[in-house]
Amino acid sequence: MIGEKIKEYRDRRGYTRMELGLLCGFGSDSETVIAGFERDEGFPDLEKLKKIAEVLCVPLEILCPVPCRECPYGKKVES
Repeated sequence: MIGEKIKEYRDRRGYTRMELGLLCGFGSDSETVIAGFERDEGFPDLEKLKKIAEVLCVPLEILCPVPCRECPYGKKVES
């Protein structure tokens, strides 16, 4: 679910995976990192998720709606 949202808003902003990753500060592995998140192969840690939301100009809750059974952060997102 989080991966679908990241891809949706990345596409809306017109960023490639590499561009989004670089803007988030993920370095030379940016494309691989973003691709993995989009395929839900792992959840970004909370700080990375916050950075992705910031770069995509969306509230964190859009990427990981609360309550969200699939979101590993649960109540942390509400704070």
